[in-house]
Amino acid sequence: AIILSFNIRGHGDSTQDVPGDPKDFWVRGLDDAKDYYYRGAYLDCVRAVDYLCSREDVNTEQIAVWGGSQGGGLAFATAALDARIDLCVADIPWLCDWKNYLELAGKNDDEEIKAWLRAKERRTAEGTLKTLSYFDTMNLAEWIKCPTLMGVGLQDSICPPSTSFATFNRITAPRDFRIYEDRGHGLSWDHYQWVISEMEERFVTQSR
Repeated sequence: AIILSFNIRGHGDSTQDVPGDPKDFWVRGLDDAKDYYYRGAYLDCVRAVDYLCSREDVNTEQIAVWGGSQGGGLAFATAALDARIDLCVADIPWLCDWKNYLELAGKNDDEEIKAWLRAKERRTAEGTLKTLSYFDTMNLAEWIKCPTLMGVGLQDSICPPSTSFATFNRITAPRDFRIYEDRGHGLSWDHYQWVISEMEERFVTQSR
């Protein structure tokens, strides 16, 4: 197996072009969907798939994308935007159902967005939600055509399961999920074993 672990712009080692802490990235560029931070972040994910497909040692017929939290939302977005993805695994995903997320869990983010709205008189909550809607994985879900797996913690107050399922339930491709009643924003080794066994069943077994 070949594993590519990478950071979207402004995170980890990918800080050359986006300065500052990642804590306020999600409000950067909200005035216009064309300038919004996640427009570039989603394209970073597609470029990562481009890189994998450029390598001769990669089986381009068996590409999985797997992420947790923000990475879970990015997994949804990558599978929606790139038909080369053969399996999507989104764990405790963020970037789902923005409106309800802000009402249920976005207390810290709510302060950031209020400060952002106050910075310019012409900014409105409605206009902000409209920009966010273009990047809400709930609205991209119908484009996901590959099998999809998801794991959520029922006690997750950071990415409430209801927001995750707002995206998951709109996927029309084959899908499966696991709910962990006692877990919060983090899953157990049992979950990772389930995902790995599903990957082996779909990829390794099919290659024999």
